[in-house]
Amino acid sequence: MKLADFGLTRKLQEHRGYITHHGGTTYYLAPELLHGQSAHGKKMKTIASDIWSFGILLFELLAQKHPFFDGNDINLSPLEIYHRIIDEEPAELPDHYSNNLKKLIKQMLIKLANAFV
Repeated sequence: MKLADFGLTRKLQEHRGYITHHGGTTYYLAPELLHGQSAHGKKMKTIASDIWSFGILLFELLAQKHPFFDGNDINLSPLEIYHRIIDEEPAELPDHYSNNLKKLIKQMLIKLANAFV
């Protein structure tokens, strides 16, 4: 088993709540990063996008699957990956988990509506 962060650790500049360089795997990127929200022509990675990535990881640990993909989703095109994450709703956690945990994960996977304006 390999554990790692979602990209390179970066320190935010004072008075700036985002970075413009990001790493990471497409399956864990927040919709606003996939959609191309930008600051000065560059994609912005914020604390909200880190919460999204952690929500995906937490969902996977609990449900043993990705909230937007299942084991049959092999060799998807980048466009299909983007479509599912941007346009579709995430799967629900299995019923044996508490409603509070389900609510937490759902809140972590909220798509930022103003990111697509």
